Amino acid sequence: MLLSICKLSGRKLSNAMGHNACSGVAVVIPVRNGQALVRDAIASVRDQGPIVVELVVVDNGSIDDTAKLVSADGVRVVFEPRLGAGAARRAGLAATTAEVVMFLDHDDLLVPGAIDALLEALLRERADLAHGGLRNEAMPGLKTRVRFPEGVLSAPLTSSTIVRRDVFDRFGTFADDNYSWPAWIMAAKDAGARLAVIPGLVCIRRIHGANVTLTSNTYGPYFDMIRARLRSRSEKR
Repeated sequence: MLLSICKLSGRKLSNAMGHNACSGVAVVIPVRNGQALVRDAIASVRDQGPIVVELVVVDNGSIDDTAKLVSADGVRVVFEPRLGAGAARRAGLAATTAEVVMFLDHDDLLVPGAIDALLEALLRERADLAHGGLRNEAMPGLKTRVRFPEGVLSAPLTSSTIVRRDVFDRFGTFADDNYSWPAWIMAAKDAGARLAVIPGLVCIRRIHGANVTLTSNTYGPYFDMIRARLRSRSEKR
């Protein structure tokens, strides 16, 4: 499959370091106190096959056995003491070299063939980012009043998106906090980043009750970001 993707692209995406997209994809998994779920995420990455050439778990201040369990599975662990998913993603980006990167949340699962399909779209459309669909899946025993959309949703979330490394050189990178991904991707798109979209399912978003989107005071930053985006668009008219 990897060879056919390279032939399909008709070119190699190379950077100053001499790496190219046909050499594979790096997957970064930021995690804080995720010992109960992170190993499943790792298994879903390994199921992607040889397309994944680097796998790094970034321990973002865990006080459980996350790092111990991940290391026992033979996965490289990077420690980032500054709290926030954005800080952890930057640490993982710095710890990898492949030209194409995915930032998989530790409680999500990739479906088989997800990265192959995303990379094929990225190369075919000569895009900067590519994303597919995701599906919310409640874990057994979940108790929450929050209702999530059903079916396959098309959204450029971290776990459903791959990114060319040079995009960060051109459009900047994330802030430290847990809300920096949507802010970054919207800013990159506004600045001209090209986004490829595939219709199929690429990841399962497991809803377990401790997701960031279920914890207290979570939605405020998202609403602030949306208001700021709408205000910016209004001012440009």
